[in-house]
Amino acid sequence: MYLGLSVSCKVFGLGGMLPALNTYLASKTPKEYTGQVFSYNQSCLSMGYFLGSFGGSIVAAQFGFTTLFWACSLTFIGAALWVALKLK
Repeated sequence: MYLGLSVSCKVFGLGGMLPALNTYLASKTPKEYTGQVFSYNQSCLSMGYFLGSFGGSIVAAQFGFTTLFWACSLTFIGAALWVALKLK
């Protein structure tokens, strides 16, 4: 079961999004700034991985996993609404 979830996360999650994001960044960035933009992108991704794990562990320790689940759910719904409004 873990293998199936892991593979689906890679295919439909970041594994599918990151190459598309890199392609988009490469198409919109002048050649002389491509390395710098990719560096900023990777730094922000790594910082997000760290801060998400760190913040999630604090929320789970203080308020429990149910609160963490709801906080993540509200964050995802908010992000989906923001994207939907931006795409209109």
